[in-house]
Amino acid sequence: MIATVVHELDNLVERGEITGYTYEPEPAYLTTEAPTLTYSMYDSTQSGLGNLRAFAADMTSLGAHLATHRTTGSVAVHTGATVRIHRSSQVTVRATFLSVARLSDGVRLVSRHYLASSGSNPRAASWRIPDVRISGVRGIDGAIDAFAHTAPFDAGAVVVLSLGRRPPLPGMTSHAVHLLPVWRNYLQVS
Repeated sequence: MIATVVHELDNLVERGEITGYTYEPEPAYLTTEAPTLTYSMYDSTQSGLGNLRAFAADMTSLGAHLATHRTTGSVAVHTGATVRIHRSSQVTVRATFLSVARLSDGVRLVSRHYLASSGSNPRAASWRIPDVRISGVRGIDGAIDAFAHTAPFDAGAVVVLSLGRRPPLPGMTSHAVHLLPVWRNYLQVS
């Protein structure tokens, strides 16, 4: 499976059966028991790096322990009848909190300042559908239930988000996660 997983996932993206996937060196946040959220942003622009610094400062002010890793995002780009896979270099910040209450504060802060076209004073380089994944809790206000399906790849894993429990490829492992509500419509694929 490892040799063909990216090819198979690219085909699913091109056919519109999944919205995309990420490659992550270590998606340990999916199995944590501590209240955790991850937030990904592009790392190739000054505004993206400014967003990274602001997010890190905001999460630190809530008492979160931070770790970062590089992530590669893969999504479909439609140009007329042509579909191609766009890969982006991203940095992901994992914020681990001491309590669910602090995690909830973090989720509210993301919704206010790191969600483009929503909230108050969104940060430059915020995404319309921010890649925020919440784990280590059973449920949380302001989030929807979803699944992160993983398969090993290189020294890490590919991760596909979906609203359904069934993984897109046989042999993938599924983990319950929570996402911001803006993901609901985005993940409802053909």
